[in-house]
Amino acid sequence: MIDAKDNVNEILRVNLEHYLNVRNLKQADLARGLGVSEATISKWLSGKSSPRMKKIDDICKILGVKREDLLYEHDFAEEEPISASNLYTATVKDFPLLGTIAAGQPIFAEETVPVLVSGAAGIDADFCLKIQGDSMTPKIKDGDIVFIRKQSMVEDGEIAAVLITELYGDTATLKRVYYDKEENKIQLIAENPKYPPLSYSGEQLNDIRILGKAVALQTPL
Repeated sequence: MIDAKDNVNEILRVNLEHYLNVRNLKQADLARGLGVSEATISKWLSGKSSPRMKKIDDICKILGVKREDLLYEHDFAEEEPISASNLYTATVKDFPLLGTIAAGQPIFAEETVPVLVSGAAGIDADFCLKIQGDSMTPKIKDGDIVFIRKQSMVEDGEIAAVLITELYGDTATLKRVYYDKEENKIQLIAENPKYPPLSYSGEQLNDIRILGKAVALQTPL
């Protein structure tokens, strides 16, 4: 017997694969636009799982389709081939690039006039920052652009842009944030093991401010 959930996953898998091919998009393109890993996209395209409705809406924005295009069964053989009259129009929007953020030791926060960076319209972000350093490799590399959604808290283990107030000014860094409520401590953890954790506790917590959550990554061509 075929489980109803498996059937839904399979329908979505077929539709998603079809529209990615029609739009000439790769898994990496969709992952970047949604701010998820390519492994997550692979699970959807294998039928092992399916995205939640909020993500489905985001996928629709990126692919330029409606919910029913992804959620209901279709006979694509009856569709007309792509022509000049029904070419897919990719939608992008501009995000302010506010400066450079450290993926390494914290660096002094820059006060720059923002420039604009184009990204997929489905990215739910308020601004973006250019990465400097290698502490978040292998996924986030020096020169990458990371898109940030403003919020003052993140979930344990999520990647965030963090502002640190120090004696001679503010510094900013991109790290995974971990909370230790029993010890009243925050740790900022790099992906690259050569960088030790940055720990802040007690009154030091007054000097830490989360600017926002990293939601998407764009690698320069």
